[in-house]
Amino acid sequence: MLAPAAAIAALGALWAWEWNHPAELLAHENPYTIDFDDDGLVDAQEPILGTNGLRADSDEDGYSDLEEFARGTSPLFPQDTPAVERLHIGLTCRGGDENLHAVLAVYLPQGNLRDVGVDGGVLINGNRYLSLSQLILISNARLRFYDAAKPDAKIVVFDLPFSPRYVRALGELSLFGVVRHTPGGTIASADAKRLVAFGSIIALQMQNPLILTTGGLQGGTTTGTGTSTGLNLGSIYVPLPVGGSNGGESYWSPGQVCVQQTQTVALSGATLTQEVVAAECQLGWDGFCPPDCSSSVGNTYTTLDPTLLIGG
Repeated sequence: MLAPAAAIAALGALWAWEWNHPAELLAHENPYTIDFDDDGLVDAQEPILGTNGLRADSDEDGYSDLEEFARGTSPLFPQDTPAVERLHIGLTCRGGDENLHAVLAVYLPQGNLRDVGVDGGVLINGNRYLSLSQLILISNARLRFYDAAKPDAKIVVFDLPFSPRYVRALGELSLFGVVRHTPGGTIASADAKRLVAFGSIIALQMQNPLILTTGGLQGGTTTGTGTSTGLNLGSIYVPLPVGGSNGGESYWSPGQVCVQQTQTVALSGATLTQEVVAAECQLGWDGFCPPDCSSSVGNTYTTLDPTLLIGG
C-alpha cells in the first residue's frame, strides 16, 4: 500500500536532512567491505549482478566487471563489450550491516572528474522527486577510483548508504543517477533502478542479466520496422540482505527469483507506468522468490526510464 501524501512529504524531508548530516547516518556503518577479486565490486554486490566474485573479469573479454557495469555492457557475455569511448554511468544497489547502499559507477574516458558532474535522486511513489547534488554524494558516499582497460581512463565508484526504513515505509521507490558534461550541464548518461518492499524484505528490480539481444542488454523489444513494442522481456527481483539476513522470509522459495514481463501502458516525462503481463518464480538464482510472485500479473507500477532522463 502506498503512503499518503503527508507521509511522503515527511519522509522526504527526513531523508534530505539525514543526507545533509552524514555523521548520524553513517555512525554505525562499517566503511570497509571485502572485494576478493579487487575489481571494484564488493563481494556482497557480485551475486546481485550475477558476476563471479572470484574473477575480476567474469566473461574474460578484457574488461573488468566494474568497467562493463559502468559502461552499460554485460559482464556475463564476452560478445558484448564497450564500443564507444564516452562518459557513462551505471547504478545498482546492495545490502549492508545496517543500511542499503546505492552504488554508482562512472566511466571517465579522460580519467578525472574535472568538467564532469554526477548527481541523482529518488522518485517517490511515481510523482515526487528528491534530488541529490554532487556535493551530497561526495559528502555521504565512499568514493574510490579504479583503472580501466584504456590507459589513463578511470572508473569512479560512489557507494552511498541509506536507511532501509524509507523503502519499507513507502513500499517502493526508484533511484536514479546522471552524469553530465560541464560546463553546460548536458547529460551524457543516466541509469535508474526500482526498490520494492515485500514486508520486511527489500528487493532490487533489474533487467534479467541472462538475457542478451543483438543490441546488448535488452530493454523493450523492437519489431522488424524498428518500432519499439514497449515489452520488457525480463525483470527480476533480487532480495538485498541487510544486517546479516539471508535475503528472504522462511516461507520464500530458495534458489529462485521472481521474473516478470511488463508492458508500458503510460508515459509522462521520464516516468513509465508498466503493467505486469507475466510473472513466475524461476530456478537457478542465488536468491529467494516470494510465493505471491505469479499473482502480480495485472498489477501496474511507475518507474523511471533512464533514456528519457537524457532526452533519448
